[in-house]
Amino acid sequence: MATGTYYWRETAAPDGYELPDPNVFGPLELTEDNAAGGVQVEARNTPEDEPGPVTGQVQVLKTDAETGDALAGAEFELWEETNGVDGLQTDGADPDTQVGDVCTTDTDGECAQTVATGTYYWRETAAPDGYELPDPDVFGPLVLTEDNAAGGVQVEARNTAGDEPGPETGQVRIRKIDAESGAVLPGAVFELWEETNGVQGLQTDGDDPDTRIGGTCVTGVLGRCARTVEAGTYYWRETAAPDGYELPDPNVFGPLVLTEGNREGGVQVEAENTAEDEPGPPPGPGDEGSIEVEKTDAGNGQPLAGAEFELWEETNGLAGLQTSGDNADTLTGDCTTGASGGCLFEDLEPGSYYLRETAVPEGYELPADPVTGPVRVTEANAEDGVTVRIDNEREGDDGHGGYGDDGDQGGDDGHDGGSGYGSGSGAGSDYGTK
Repeated sequence: MATGTYYWRETAAPDGYELPDPNVFGPLELTEDNAAGGVQVEARNTPEDEPGPVTGQVQVLKTDAETGDALAGAEFELWEETNGVDGLQTDGADPDTQVGDVCTTDTDGECAQTVATGTYYWRETAAPDGYELPDPDVFGPLVLTEDNAAGGVQVEARNTAGDEPGPETGQVRIRKIDAESGAVLPGAVFELWEETNGVQGLQTDGDDPDTRIGGTCVTGVLGRCARTVEAGTYYWRETAAPDGYELPDPNVFGPLVLTEGNREGGVQVEAENTAEDEPGPPPGPGDEGSIEVEKTDAGNGQPLAGAEFELWEETNGLAGLQTSGDNADTLTGDCTTGASGGCLFEDLEPGSYYLRETAVPEGYELPADPVTGPVRVTEANAEDGVTVRIDNEREGDDGHGGYGDDGDQGGDDGHDGGSGYGSGSGAGSDYGTK
């Protein structure tokens, strides 16, 4: 090539890479002095953004086998086919994988989860009141593909009305927390066992073990696992700790005794995990805290999914919550309660906050005053966080506010007219402690 000035122009990038902008490289000056070795320029390409996984909805519709009417109150688990064996396996050495929390069908008879493409099964664990649990109780497989992901896939599960009401049931729950800070921990794996062999304590092997209930459960964002079961004695067994934590020894928590007297509220135990060696620094004064909402039915105490909340920080120095105008308080986030009835606001600086309920679950009334607070996050409670229980009345019932964990009525130092922990519509509580 003769001496002169040259440019390289890239017209097509390698597979998986973006065409650079500008796509011209140079000038390259070829002279008599450098002609023997030539001249060179380096052109760099950036990989294209990796597309995220294709997702879609997997749904189940619960109906009356005779009338076709939609049925609320059926409880389902969603399982993904992961072990390569036809059909659903929920226990044994290599079970399939449970996805998310237990889902209770709404007034439209539906449960739905948004998941990546794959093969799924819905497993019914509790029938609506007055109906029999179907046999078999597994519905699927439902195959979600890239082609059908936009519309999703659905199966209909029919129930037959029972001659007599089924057994009374309640929830058995476990809450996984950090042993030092009290923070909730997602990612712990648990099994639920029922005491059935008459021998004190849990026996998982041998000639006459106790009875395992369902498949494994993985704690979610609220650090909880829950199962709806009949009255009896139960144990939670932790089989894998969250990342960065040691498996506790012993790893069995219980017994939890569910009776006719406590089944409406259920029974719960806390399980602590200790961080592995080289943990981060422990929380100290002034560290960030959290506020956890527990949304329940005012009549029976059952958890309610689908309630929506805003969290506002008191920043304008005026009593009560102001959400508009030139000097409003500060909106810090929102959340929607899940199947366990909970949602969590984290990384909160010490201060005063208000919970404002903006939407209620289907079939329930929004309180006349939807504001709860002030809820105080302090240095003293930052490690454990603050839990606020808020009840909803069913449509047509008399309204009443939330209750705290200890059942105390609301005090006089809070939001004027707030629903608070106490019942009625008087002055709200000062939520300074958990």
